[in-house]
Amino acid sequence: MNYNDLHIGKNIEFLISISKHKKFEIAEMLGISRQQLRLIEKSEDVSTAMLKKIAFVLNIDIMDFVCDLVSLELKYSPNYQLKEIFIEMNIQNQPKTN
Repeated sequence: MNYNDLHIGKNIEFLISISKHKKFEIAEMLGISRQQLRLIEKSEDVSTAMLKKIAFVLNIDIMDFVCDLVSLELKYSPNYQLKEIFIEMNIQNQPKTN
């Protein structure tokens, strides 16, 4: 994974979208306005302190913010375990290149 291509704000936006809370509730729990939350979602870089707060509010692992978006979608999809098994099988069945 190329960390230069990482957009933490997009990961935050995705993780908020799948949470049980509305955006205004999350902003309130973080002690910020909805406009500030939108700015965070558009930011490529977010402070560690804010990431810790968001992770706590969403009850997620702080490392989820530094995953690629596809991995997050797989992890938090209802069929995550099935997809993980499929990916593992697909990787094992790939022809080896020399």
